[in-house]
Amino acid sequence: MTLVAPPEGTPRRTLDADALVVVHGRAVGCKFELRRRQVTIGGGVGDDVRLDGLAPCVVRLDRSPAGWSVTCLADTLEVAIDGSVASRGALPIDSELWIDTAILRLVPSSPEAYDDVLFRVSTLDGVTGLANQRWLHELVGRDRVRADRAGVPLSLASFRLVGLAEIGATHGPVAVHRLLRALAVRLRATLGDRPLGRVQGACFTVLLEGNLDARYPFVDTLRRAIADVAVETERGPTHVRAVAAIADVPAGRDLDALAARMAERLATTVAGLVVVD
Repeated sequence: MTLVAPPEGTPRRTLDADALVVVHGRAVGCKFELRRRQVTIGGGVGDDVRLDGLAPCVVRLDRSPAGWSVTCLADTLEVAIDGSVASRGALPIDSELWIDTAILRLVPSSPEAYDDVLFRVSTLDGVTGLANQRWLHELVGRDRVRADRAGVPLSLASFRLVGLAEIGATHGPVAVHRLLRALAVRLRATLGDRPLGRVQGACFTVLLEGNLDARYPFVDTLRRAIADVAVETERGPTHVRAVAAIADVPAGRDLDALAARMAERLATTVAGLVVVD
């Protein structure tokens, strides 16, 4: 990996240490300093996890009211680098370390880098990289204003993943996160720059141009395509299926109330695509 030289006059202390920043977990945004620029992971899934350069070398991430802390390892952990399970490998700047249900990113230990990470974790879902629920609400609001002015009809579609909890129980949290990220990549590639986000853990929501009647076939096709996305595990490929809901979004309609009704319908839907009035 090539490191870009910092601007002349940058204080040396910002170059000596990097930081792991929690981008997915109970206390996102917390960080702890590393003692060297490269982090090397030793051990595979189910083995001890060693982070050379951290003290102590065998670590466990602990949550407390004050944030995250690193202590001696008590239990085995599932580990991956950038979503791929690995027995050993280096962690370059801006890559991710997945430890069980936590995802951490290695960033330069500078105020600018940390501020950038804080902005990202406040607007994006740490697992998928899509808009989180709060930022999606903001994006949808902006798009509704533009569409109303242009007279463009809109519809809202939500997809609930079925079988995600079972994958977690069988294959572990790293497999769940890898699948969620793969699904997010597929949805983003299909939907382009439409407002798209992950909400309520197992749901994706998107605001579409076109009314319900026009977009119904497209949404149903996309719902079916979710089952085609799979990730490899030690027991072979795994995937989920999806149920979906769609509704018109006329000008002035309360979107929060509509989203709540869609969530209620999706919670009891076991197959197909339902229309919400």
